[in-house]
Amino acid sequence: MNEELTLLYVEDNEAVKENFTLIFSKYFKNVITTDNGRDALKIYEENKIDIAVLDISIPEINGLDVAKIIREKDKNIEIIMLTGHSEREKLLEAIHLQLFSYLVKPIKKNEIVEVLTRLLSKLDTK
Repeated sequence: MNEELTLLYVEDNEAVKENFTLIFSKYFKNVITTDNGRDALKIYEENKIDIAVLDISIPEINGLDVAKIIREKDKNIEIIMLTGHSEREKLLEAIHLQLFSYLVKPIKKNEIVEVLTRLLSKLDTK
């Protein structure tokens, strides 16, 4: 478990959020969750967030727009995008955000664990 890094997780499906929060909590001591983009940006402004895991389809401000706003302020934050859409347009828009990963739902536990392992390895080498 990484005791230094803080992960922000934004998901509006409560069951999915609970399941993934359990997984993230095994890797990070500090996991902050919310279910909408407006609150996500507020949390980002008030905390030192190292990793943002964003669902694209969230209320208030969608995940892509949240990622754009965060990326404008922080070029180093790692962003993982989760989506139920494999639409070409959204994927092309996401490419410009320098995401660490773009995962299409339904996401299997081993997929997210593999991404987290690669991410932590990358952050350890920084």
